[in-house]
Amino acid sequence: MRRLVFSLHRWIGLLLGPVMLLWCLSGFVMMYMPYPSLTSDEARQARPVLDLDNCCDTAPMESLGLVDVHRFELSMRAGRPVLQVIASNGQRPLLDLSSGELIAEVDAAEARVIAEEFQRLRGIKGALGDGERLQVDQWTVSAALDPHRPLYRFAAQDEAGSEWYISSRRGEVLQFTTARQRFWNWLGAVPHWLYPTVLRQHDGLWAQVVIVLSLLGSFLTALGLYIGISRWRRLPSGRHSPYRGLALWHHYAGLACGLFLLTWAASGLFSMRPWGWFDSAGRVEVMRRLEGLPLFSAEVASVVERLPTAELPVDTLAVEGYAQLGKLYLLLHRQDGSVLRLDGRSLQPAPEPDWKALARQVAGRAGIRDASMLEREDTYYYDGHDITGELPAYRLILDDAQQTRIYLDAVSGELIAYVDGAEKRYRWLFSALHSLDVGWLRSRPLWDLVMLLLLAGATLGSLTGLLMGLRLLRRQGRR
Repeated sequence: MRRLVFSLHRWIGLLLGPVMLLWCLSGFVMMYMPYPSLTSDEARQARPVLDLDNCCDTAPMESLGLVDVHRFELSMRAGRPVLQVIASNGQRPLLDLSSGELIAEVDAAEARVIAEEFQRLRGIKGALGDGERLQVDQWTVSAALDPHRPLYRFAAQDEAGSEWYISSRRGEVLQFTTARQRFWNWLGAVPHWLYPTVLRQHDGLWAQVVIVLSLLGSFLTALGLYIGISRWRRLPSGRHSPYRGLALWHHYAGLACGLFLLTWAASGLFSMRPWGWFDSAGRVEVMRRLEGLPLFSAEVASVVERLPTAELPVDTLAVEGYAQLGKLYLLLHRQDGSVLRLDGRSLQPAPEPDWKALARQVAGRAGIRDASMLEREDTYYYDGHDITGELPAYRLILDDAQQTRIYLDAVSGELIAYVDGAEKRYRWLFSALHSLDVGWLRSRPLWDLVMLLLLAGATLGSLTGLLMGLRLLRRQGRR
């Protein structure tokens, strides 16, 4: 049995050693350079102020056959007001409110206008190149962008090497990258997540590859820990390890950081939410409970038609409409990042949400264990390396078997986080183990110091193991 364990560890390590080493080295980069994305602040800075002088023709809504409207947003696209509607059955029509036409697709000319507007508002210098129409590239491989394909990519000839991508379906800017981000991500997220376009664009295949390699990596590390512990004993020479040279360094590194490497590989597996282990089905139900009754398309058309006569703040960027407990409310998003809540009927400032009524509606038969306005982070709602928790937030802890936690936005009362038993497991088995998002350990620079030391030990163990494997192959080749 011992011979089998040694043999398995040796040969699996030879096959998987390069991947383990790549994961460790790319982990250093990912500590300081995340995968590029267009942040909410960047998107807000690039939004033009709402202009409703030539608005609002909602006649096409009557012919769309919308059953239930869950949400809508009025904003500017290429100098014209547009209305995006989210309705039941996956319906998401986009209307031009100046002409009353339904927008089926954004053409290249309009995409360029949107790109020029984005460049001007973001203060990006340099000439704007011709837009390229594409389906997917390295920075737009996520399946979340599938409803927006094909995309338009624009690049500015500036020092930062700025590039951004526009949806051909909605006219939104979806992604933004710089040359620096692209360079470091080739050394960071791309190898760490096994994200090359050739693999990542096949979502199912990519997921299975990551799961299998993570499983093998966990098994390999567990075997190594067993061997390392079983071989650690006091020898007549006074030493505790029977190895020398590379094997000695491998032994020591494995004993020092093997447990970290094991939990790191396993938590990488858990990040994929494999086999339904972390499936959470209650979020949509809570959203519908908060909504009460969805909106009618005629109700949406009525309030949109009245907006040009309303006294909206001059720095309003967008107007969002949503239902809460069967009533219509509007959210005005402003240039400074603040949000103003209006009553959908009177178009006047609305009082803060009725927290007690919302709590009763969400809890249903479960009952409420605790309900309060959260001013500071808690165990499951925090600003960490994988999530962002904005404060304040209204927190409900239900009196159910899982003690489900529900977090509502302090201004709108909408659901912003849902943490049931499955999400709690994911928080501990992925975020805590993979990113060390645990209490005081999250504070920097302590987090940096601990993570750098652990990654360095794991890297040393992976590198020495790979070199030993290559040496073994060389010896096998000579026979």
